Amino acid sequence: MIITLIQLLVLLLLLFIVWYIIRIAATQFGAPEFVVQIIGLILLLIFVLALLRMIGVGAGIGWHL
Repeated sequence: MIITLIQLLVLLLLLFIVWYIIRIAATQFGAPEFVVQIIGLILLLIFVLALLRMIGVGAGIGWHL
């Protein structure tokens, strides 16, 4: 259980770092704000799918971390 929580925390941290870098790049290059929001939603979806898979609900999804 603790290992699963640590894995989720590390995944959340990595996804946050990716989102932050994308947000900085988008503001530097003048991309619209909705692009950053869509990317954030995609990263959130990745986290939710990983969470479901780790607790056993999404075992049949078909992708692995």
